[in-house]
Amino acid sequence: MNPFGAKAFDVGEQCVSAHDQHGNASGAQAAAVFLAERAVAGFQQQAQVLAGCVHHEHIRLGKRQTGLEPEHLRVEPVRMGRLGHVDADHGDSHTPQTSAGAVPPDLYGDRFAVGEVCWRRRPTPRGSPVPAPPPARPDAEARDVRPLWQWTWPLLGAVGLFLVVAAVTIDRTGLLEVGPRPWRVLVTLPGHALLLYAWWRMGPTWRRPRLVLALWSLILLVSPPLHSRDAYSYAAQGWLMSHGLDPYTVASGDAGQAGLLVGIHWFRTTSVYPPLSLEIFGVISRLFEQNLYLSAIGMRLPNLLAIAVLAWCLPKLADLAGVRRDVVVWAGLLNPVLLVQWVGGIHNDAVMVALLAVAFLAAHRTGLRGWRGVVVGGLFIGLAMSIKQSAAVAGVGVVALAWAAAHPTLSARSRTWWGLAARAAAGGAAAVGMFALVSFVTGLGLGWRNPTAGSPLQATSNAPISWVASFARFHELLPNHQIISILTTFTSLLVVAGVAWLAWRLGPRPPSSVGQPWLLACGVLLAFAVLGPALQPWYMTWVLPFVALARPGLRLQHLFLLVTVLCVLLAPLQDVMAPYMSMGVLALPAWLLWRRLRRDDVAVLQRDETLV
Repeated sequence: MNPFGAKAFDVGEQCVSAHDQHGNASGAQAAAVFLAERAVAGFQQQAQVLAGCVHHEHIRLGKRQTGLEPEHLRVEPVRMGRLGHVDADHGDSHTPQTSAGAVPPDLYGDRFAVGEVCWRRRPTPRGSPVPAPPPARPDAEARDVRPLWQWTWPLLGAVGLFLVVAAVTIDRTGLLEVGPRPWRVLVTLPGHALLLYAWWRMGPTWRRPRLVLALWSLILLVSPPLHSRDAYSYAAQGWLMSHGLDPYTVASGDAGQAGLLVGIHWFRTTSVYPPLSLEIFGVISRLFEQNLYLSAIGMRLPNLLAIAVLAWCLPKLADLAGVRRDVVVWAGLLNPVLLVQWVGGIHNDAVMVALLAVAFLAAHRTGLRGWRGVVVGGLFIGLAMSIKQSAAVAGVGVVALAWAAAHPTLSARSRTWWGLAARAAAGGAAAVGMFALVSFVTGLGLGWRNPTAGSPLQATSNAPISWVASFARFHELLPNHQIISILTTFTSLLVVAGVAWLAWRLGPRPPSSVGQPWLLACGVLLAFAVLGPALQPWYMTWVLPFVALARPGLRLQHLFLLVTVLCVLLAPLQDVMAPYMSMGVLALPAWLLWRRLRRDDVAVLQRDETLV
């Protein structure tokens, strides 16, 4: 091999097939920048490289990072194949490694391509001076100390949050529900955009994501609830709990002075939240009973604890999924949607998602021939259901993950549809049992099912089905209770059909296939959010923390970024206009962003900084 060359085999941690626009194999993989640097420095090295077609962007990237002209670099295309490679010098077979260890050969199959990439100097005429190699530059992954100017992006995000908090605070007329003045969105929308841009520019390789998250969260801690009055409903129901009243029989608006803060749609309704949520509301209300405002913003405390739990779970889940930790933390923990909706908006979805993360982690336990994982995971699903009932659908993902984790240890007799059904039944029984136990111990029972409880269809949301409900109500086509009953039944059938279809397409198929468990887990949560009776920006926080674990392809990565951008920007717009109007305002920018992502084939979760 040329002494100025280097070879690398495609064992990338998140690869996509190298295909041209006609679907045919198009050749070699793009060499990583650090590989090019060592190649021109005269070293031979094997390394992990990301899959992707060789195109001019990689040549420009190599030129920018190595200082060589494009003609000094050459990429050699090779054959396509399955995961694994053969050393060209010794003929030895190797098992590819990721940050989590060896990758099972059958895990991703033909999505991987075997390739050799050589970056070499072109031969120089005899007697000409050989250009000196560029000075070694430390890898982005190994840098612990960044230049001060690179803190521009976290500080830019902080400036954006300061703008949002200042505008919301100044535009408050006491605590009563009043419409915001039009100027507010002219400040909050750019503030959210700055936060998004800062998050994007930091990227997965930023070495201090938790520090940045703490900095950004600190700015929001004492701000009024952002873009939603749900926190005031929590405070009112907590007031009822702390005064010995039943939130399932007493309307939230009757909670003394705290009831005055409840949003207009829920003022005369009883609670829809399960017992564990109400107990948490009651504890927070007792802590800040003398101050209604502090009772509302004090509801951030459980959310901060939930974020800490998620920060503990995600790296462990990344190792189990064979995905880079920094990618998962950047996409699933530092995501601006979580920050705006959980810390800013104070939605209790944070606690539910944290319990789901623990359930997914528990599902990987393979003790007792795999039964331990599905049962323990089911117990945590039951706890998550005690926060919000929508967590029940995540049980499908727990069963799929537990089956995939235990599959290598199961006997042929256990790898059957009956074995899978038995484990699903055990997990479901554990979840229902835990939910029933919490309901019994708290003494609150199933009061959230009372007809006096509010329906999501009472308020117009981003779900088109809610627009139908609003239209029918406005024109008095049917009585309100009939409209809600019909549309709730319709959306329930849609959710069941969507979950069943995803389970069939992505779920395990005994005896041999384990399916795509992470994609299934994300898919069922997304189906419940999108096909249900209501769709709010914070519903996407059920899915976003786990997307990177599913190893999505380019199209899904683009969808992930598009959803993140829309959910962040919709929040301030919906303060001043109806959801369908705000979605119309963002339709053109969203389409332009989608075209840009598709045109440039931007790998959102494995990228250089080409999209700025």
